[in-house]
Amino acid sequence: MKVVAYCDGAAGPVPPGSSRRYPRNPGPSGIGFAIYEAGSDGRTPQGKPIARVFKHIGHGSNNRAELDAVSRALRRALNLGGTHVVVYTDSQIVVGWIKRGGTPLYPEISERIRKRMAQFKTCDVEWIRAKSCPEHVLADELATKAALQR
Repeated sequence: MKVVAYCDGAAGPVPPGSSRRYPRNPGPSGIGFAIYEAGSDGRTPQGKPIARVFKHIGHGSNNRAELDAVSRALRRALNLGGTHVVVYTDSQIVVGWIKRGGTPLYPEISERIRKRMAQFKTCDVEWIRAKSCPEHVLADELATKAALQR
């Protein structure tokens, strides 16, 4: 099955109604992602999400949350029977590390990502502008919701 995942991580988001204007990073962190069956081109979502996940992951940086979101989305895509996956994230740092290699940001999460990517027939990780489509808006909302949980 071909699937598409939209991922986001959040650290120290500004709660709704808060007088604070900027996020605290590092801070309370969360991940969010939505997975869809892929359309006929294998790169765009089709229909409603087949998985929606949000999880509070403790105190940490936004980069760690972004990486963790990709790692967990890959695991869920495998569990759903995905054989081909395209992962969209708004983190240029995560996409750059995956595409160009180099020293990983967080070695334990980075290693899990590499191992999970190798289990798919095809696996692409692509950058998407933040909140540029409804699917990424959902991922952002899920990550923010998770980060604000205590």
